[in-house]
Amino acid sequence: KHLIWHCSLPLTPTFTIMAADYHPIRNDKTLVVGNNNEIILIPDSKADADRFFTALSDGGSVQMPMQDMFWGCYSGHCTDKFGIGWLIDAPSNS
Repeated sequence: KHLIWHCSLPLTPTFTIMAADYHPIRNDKTLVVGNNNEIILIPDSKADADRFFTALSDGGSVQMPMQDMFWGCYSGHCTDKFGIGWLIDAPSNS
C-alpha cells in the first residue's frame, strides 16, 4: 500500500528504462540493498541490446544470455558487478 511497484521512463521515442521492485516472495533470494529491484532497458535494436548487456554483465553474472524469445523480443537477464539485476528487452526484428 502506498508504494511504487513498477515505473517506466521513456528517454527517447524509441528507448525506455523501467524498474520493478523485487519481493522475496518471488524467489528464494535474501533481500539486500542492490537485489531489491530490477532495471529493465528497452532499446530499439539488437545491436544496442547486445552492447548494453555486454557492458552490464562484465564483472557480474549472466542468468539468461541474449536470445530471441517466443513472444517476439530479444531478451537477456544479468546481474552487474554491484548486484543490480538487469533485463534487456529489444524487438526481435531490429
